[in-house]
Amino acid sequence: MAVWLYQMSAEGYSIEEYRAEVWEGEIVKWPTGSVRTDSGNKVAPGDVVILVFVRTGAKEPGICGWGIVTNYKDEKELFSFRPTHPSDYLKMNPIWDDDVSDLLNSIRGPMKQGTMWEMSGDQAKGMKKKIHGWMK
Repeated sequence: MAVWLYQMSAEGYSIEEYRAEVWEGEIVKWPTGSVRTDSGNKVAPGDVVILVFVRTGAKEPGICGWGIVTNYKDEKELFSFRPTHPSDYLKMNPIWDDDVSDLLNSIRGPMKQGTMWEMSGDQAKGMKKKIHGWMK
């Protein structure tokens, strides 16, 4: 199982649209765009996806949800996922601080433009720790 960062830009999809359209337990189908991986893994059902609005242009940047990949079609550059708890909470209270900013920079590296990045084990642990800590 891989863990992926899905980067959303306020230029293409606003936080308000995300809040209105994405709900825990419902299947969401989105474009994958550029998928970056050092391991050669492809997005696959059962993988975890962590959704983040980047700071540039966003009213409320930060981690705003996560879910489980349910389908991936490489030839169409589409994937489906089911948002899971606490996504509905996170979209109303995105996690943004220096730790999240540093994690994003380590995941994306020098190439900040893109849509999806595979996370290393330590990066995934760091993101999950931020989400779990936010819920306490």
